[in-house]
Amino acid sequence: DMLNITRPYRAVLCGPPGSSKTSVIKSLLCCADPLFERGWLWHPDPNAVTEGEYQDCGLELLKDNKLPPTKFWFDINPDKKHMVLVIDDVDVSELRRDQKSLFDRLVSTASTHCSLTILLASQVFFNLPTVCRKTANLFVLYKPISEEQDLKAISKRVGLPADTLSELFHDHCPNR
Repeated sequence: DMLNITRPYRAVLCGPPGSSKTSVIKSLLCCADPLFERGWLWHPDPNAVTEGEYQDCGLELLKDNKLPPTKFWFDINPDKKHMVLVIDDVDVSELRRDQKSLFDRLVSTASTHCSLTILLASQVFFNLPTVCRKTANLFVLYKPISEEQDLKAISKRVGLPADTLSELFHDHCPNR
């Protein structure tokens, strides 16, 4: 199954509002085999896991809507079971210094050592911190609005030639 990706992995889903990023995240959660043992959501809506778009996913909202210390991820999973952190509607480029430090460490090294998959949804590719672009091993990109200019810049950051990325969008996403 194409959605059953070797874990842990770091996925970046990037596209405009309403482009189905959350639907893809939910598909990745539901199609994981085996399912993730435990999962968290970092989202500005405190009701996202009880009444909102993630209510049917069994995720826990991060306490106080911020990342816990790195030690939390090691302590919570001594048996290295597959866990997941979904980050949605959080502009990680605007994090305070302490949260940015925790985020960078989590994405760059702690996630793999803690068996923590990270699914990050962003509306603007260029707001993604460098650590996300360098460590992500799965990109789901939706066709940008200013296609030619953005595709050239995006291609440099994801390691694909601009022509290849442009062809992929042209061949597989003709209407978006």
